[in-house]
Amino acid sequence: MTKDERGNIGELLKKVADNELGHGLTDGVRNGTPVFIHRTFAEFFAAQFLFRKIKATGNEDLKAPVLDMYGEGDYRLVMLFLDSCATVSCPLHSAIISGDMTGLSSNAIDEHAHDQDEFGRNFLHVAALHGSPDIFERLSKKISLILKERMFDMFSMTPFMYAEKVQAWQRLDTFCAVPSAVSIDWAEEIPRVRENVKKEKDLQKSVLHVAVSDDLRFLLDVLLSAFCRKRRQSSLEVNSHRVDVDTIKDRKRRTLLFYALTDRVLRLLLPYCDISTKYGFGCTPVLEAAYAVSLCNMEYDEVYEMSIIKIHTQIPLRSKISPLHLMEMRLPYFPVDAFTYCDRTPLHLSVDFRVTDLVKLFLLRSRTNITGGSRGRTPLQVSIRHCRTGITNVLIPHSSIYDYPDRVFSHDNGWTHINYMPWIWKCKPSIDVVVSLYYSPEKRSEIVRKARDPATYQQAFEALLPYLNVSDESNCVATFAFTSLFEHQYRFVLRRLLLEFDASTYNVDGCTALHECAKRSFHDALDATKLLLPHADISATDEAGMTALQVSCENRGDENKVTRILRRWTTNA
Repeated sequence: MTKDERGNIGELLKKVADNELGHGLTDGVRNGTPVFIHRTFAEFFAAQFLFRKIKATGNEDLKAPVLDMYGEGDYRLVMLFLDSCATVSCPLHSAIISGDMTGLSSNAIDEHAHDQDEFGRNFLHVAALHGSPDIFERLSKKISLILKERMFDMFSMTPFMYAEKVQAWQRLDTFCAVPSAVSIDWAEEIPRVRENVKKEKDLQKSVLHVAVSDDLRFLLDVLLSAFCRKRRQSSLEVNSHRVDVDTIKDRKRRTLLFYALTDRVLRLLLPYCDISTKYGFGCTPVLEAAYAVSLCNMEYDEVYEMSIIKIHTQIPLRSKISPLHLMEMRLPYFPVDAFTYCDRTPLHLSVDFRVTDLVKLFLLRSRTNITGGSRGRTPLQVSIRHCRTGITNVLIPHSSIYDYPDRVFSHDNGWTHINYMPWIWKCKPSIDVVVSLYYSPEKRSEIVRKARDPATYQQAFEALLPYLNVSDESNCVATFAFTSLFEHQYRFVLRRLLLEFDASTYNVDGCTALHECAKRSFHDALDATKLLLPHADISATDEAGMTALQVSCENRGDENKVTRILRRWTTNA
């Protein structure tokens, strides 16, 4: 400052301290300096001082430090006052800074669109620094026309450079949306952003992350097309100097694809990103969305905790875009049968999450016969195992019961039947399934519960009988006798089977049920023989040409009770 300037400032500050100028209150003078009650007054006078110095000739060295103050939070009001000083003679500029929508009528915009303020700026420079979304909407029709020419102000800055300088990404996105933006040299217009995209590998600090997370699709399109390379082989070879988007990751190793929350942003990213990307324990963008859906729909329990303990999400659970909608959006673009941690697919985990709508979505693109987990279960097996009724009903129409491995799912989940009703598996081929029973897991649980108690065993059998899928009825009674596992109410079971099936036919070993009773030693064989005799052919022979009596004599002896009753029936016959 010159001596005269210092004298003028001193006199001005003295008048301010004495409240002679009406600019506000002070708390007196300390060491010859006024102490303002609010720093705004000091910022206002600092802006006036800077404005005069910048306009004065021979102060080129001051422009660089003043330009550096833009975008700094500590100088926000100083720069606002400074720009207000420069736009006093420009109504359109002043209206943008003050947010006065009445000063932005169509006539006013047309009349003053090419005006320049004291810093050589047009209205777009000012809008890039101070424009609100409403103001940009009002100015949108004129932006494309003005941007056709590259416009530098006194600080050698363009509107793009200012938007980049103050990190006004929404405003920069609006500039990128105009048709004339396609011919712009972005490396020159936004050099700091270019360096950020090329060198910053921390996703949280990348401008690409801002564009993706804030749905700034026009800015994202510019950044991708100008600085990044597509995943086509030809592009990788020709544009090796461009940025590989998949190298930009957050601390959990997630790429930009995990942050795409709208379809338009996702579509822009897909040509530049690897759709098979995973992070951590095999979590894909689809699985992460599924996890977010589950957080919105279910309570925490042990099974759920085991399923998601290794999964994390940054997807907002309460926003305009619901996690389920995001799941629907991502589903067509990413592989869904990819194995996650514990060797399970997203469909397996969706069964654990217990969200029926989620299972229905995965069924659109998932294979249902893939086994996963430590025990190699299919999604249907997992659902049945944990009695997920609604999900089981959804999965069964999509599962083939004769296609490995779902054809044996009842062996995996029907261990309670084997324990309490072992003859079930002897009355039907081992590869077949009691399919219809699994439409109602509650029914199955009720049957098993009653089968444990001898007092209700008959009820369990009556309830189960309609579900038996017996492909060879002639084999049923003979096979039942072959099991040698007569327990509880076996007499009732055998009587019931005799009402349904023919006791005179042969099993796969060429024996009738009566032959089985004659040759095998099992508990209460005599009672079983008595039940069978009225329904059996006493003269029938097995593959060796022997009758039941001959078999009993050979295996039990002539004086055995079973032998004697067989001899009596043979004699009477």
